[in-house]
Amino acid sequence: MINLPAAGSNGGARPSKDFLTELRRQIESTAGNFRRGEAGPGFSALVSLLDSLDELAGAFSALLAGLAEAGGTEALEQAAAITAAVQDLNATLAEIMEAMGRGDPVLIADLLEYELVVKLDEWQALLGSD
Repeated sequence: MINLPAAGSNGGARPSKDFLTELRRQIESTAGNFRRGEAGPGFSALVSLLDSLDELAGAFSALLAGLAEAGGTEALEQAAAITAAVQDLNATLAEIMEAMGRGDPVLIADLLEYELVVKLDEWQALLGSD
């Protein structure tokens, strides 16, 4: 779990448990749209989901800034874990974009359900969200 920097630093932007729970709901709902062959609603939901993932990336960025201020070996290790999480997110999003380009809604749903949800669980554990 990430030990956040002291209060008042940029580290306070950690995503809440409610935010992460809602993000999970969005992922599952979006995947469901694609599984049911509802491409229009699926892509609309995907746009909203991407906005939420952008918020999560912003929170990761704020955490990195707070850890940089804190300094020290532990902060560097925590920053490395967050950086890896962001790289993981980017790789999964690239796969989703490829699936969109191929017009493969089943693969999009699979990536959302079996990749992104698992990563979300890992990030929630990493961030220790309340």
